[in-house]
Amino acid sequence: MRYSMKISKTIILLIFIITTSWFFYNKYRNQTFKEEVKEKLTIAENLRNKEQNEEAIQIYGRLFERMRSHKDMSHIGAVVFGLGESHLNIGIKNADASHLEKAIEAYGEAIKFYTKKNYPENFASIQNELGITYKRLAELKDRDKNIEESIKAYSEAYEYADKNKNQQKSGELLINIGTVYNTLAKYKDKEQNLLLAIQAYSNAAKNLKFSKDPTIYCLALNNSAFAFRELSVLKNNTKYLHDAIALYKMELAVLKTDPSIFKEHIETLNSNIEETNKTLSKMNKIGK
Repeated sequence: MRYSMKISKTIILLIFIITTSWFFYNKYRNQTFKEEVKEKLTIAENLRNKEQNEEAIQIYGRLFERMRSHKDMSHIGAVVFGLGESHLNIGIKNADASHLEKAIEAYGEAIKFYTKKNYPENFASIQNELGITYKRLAELKDRDKNIEESIKAYSEAYEYADKNKNQQKSGELLINIGTVYNTLAKYKDKEQNLLLAIQAYSNAAKNLKFSKDPTIYCLALNNSAFAFRELSVLKNNTKYLHDAIALYKMELAVLKTDPSIFKEHIETLNSNIEETNKTLSKMNKIGK
């Protein structure tokens, strides 16, 4: 009986030792793997920064497969987001629709991890990248569909920036939205899309008026002025030219605060004002 009890205690002890050893082995193994993932992510990011995107894609792909085999998804969002960025870089550089589509696919996987509810900032960043990707893809195929997707993605990103009172980011995103509407105006519903572009640029200017970078504020004014000029031609209405000139003058006032830095911009702007005044003069003569 005593002998039997000794065997039982020995077995229990052995089970405890094996279980404990296995627990610490797995803990060490998982920790080592996570450190390896972080290291590989850093390498891939550095390759991206050096525009060695094909090499980065290989690393991200291998990481993704290894993480699935380890059933460790702790860094999966960063991996697939980086994969999307690499494909986007190649897609833009080479005007390659297949890489842009792979970027969209990767961002879609990233959103599964970086959900709007749990990671709103990451979610917004991905939406911004999707806005860029769809806009570029629209230049190559399925124009209307991809432009609509671009606006939708940029709007999601803007919603987060606006909610968090990030005026700089809100303004930049509104410029992007205006630019997409301006592009769409070239192909359909010109008046409607130009008005939507102007609205976006106008709201962007309000957000960027006190920006530390005056050039981004001026970009919103300039884009809006250009859209007004386009609208004046479409509607044969001089009012829109007056609106454009007023915006150019607002931009000029900002640039003249540092004429040495903005010399070329000022020259271009003066040329735009002169050209718009000439168009206005011609339209007034025709009107008489």
